[in-house]
Amino acid sequence: MGTLTRLLVKGVAVLLVIVIALSVVGTVLSLIVGIVSTIVSLLVSLAVLALVGGGIYGLYQLLSSDSEPAADHTAIGRPVEEDPLERLHSRYVNGEISEAEFERKLELHLDSDDVEAQLGDRTSSDRTRLRDRL
Repeated sequence: MGTLTRLLVKGVAVLLVIVIALSVVGTVLSLIVGIVSTIVSLLVSLAVLALVGGGIYGLYQLLSSDSEPAADHTAIGRPVEEDPLERLHSRYVNGEISEAEFERKLELHLDSDDVEAQLGDRTSSDRTRLRDRL
């Protein structure tokens, strides 16, 4: 019975080593799955938070744009009419027209009846100062 006992003890020892090895592998796999699930949960939470934050920001932009009309529009949404002389000046500054064309159109505006009504009783020196200012 000495050999049978030794064989039985060796078998139990090998079985015990296999159980311990499977236990360690199971623990490592469980740890990896836990870490992966934590990372996935964090990413999903961040995505939901970003969507909620984006929705709140969009709603804020929508509500704030309705409460304050834009500077170049009236309260009912039509564009504000710009003074013809200022529009001419901005076109010149932006490089849309040349200096000669600017001067020519400025003289046409200054000589027109609409500008005369705006200028009132201004003299030619007033016109020259206005032209120099623009």
